[in-house]
Amino acid sequence: MAIVESILSQQCAAKGFDAVETDLDETFNNNEAPGIHHHPSRRRGVPHDPRELHARTRMGWIAKNLDDTGSQSFVNDMMNVADGVITEQCNQYSSCSLYKAFEGKKAIFNASTT
Repeated sequence: MAIVESILSQQCAAKGFDAVETDLDETFNNNEAPGIHHHPSRRRGVPHDPRELHARTRMGWIAKNLDDTGSQSFVNDMMNVADGVITEQCNQYSSCSLYKAFEGKKAIFNASTT
């Protein structure tokens, strides 16, 4: 994780980025490869602690593809720490409704092609 933190702090923040977008990783819901175990804070699929990112770099965090989890409670939880969200395929998979908590409160970017 030190590599990601270094990139965010030393490259993105140093270059004056306002925010970063990170993709949901595959650790959500303890979906780990055999023999590889992540710290419990990573088991929600977020590759870093968004609150720590804000505090350390003063950048915003745009969550990506939260609907891939299919979990309304997870999307709602992330709404409390994300500054916005981007989705790639919620139209294709009919999962855009999971972003209801974001509507009218935070940016929702939809990069769907269908």
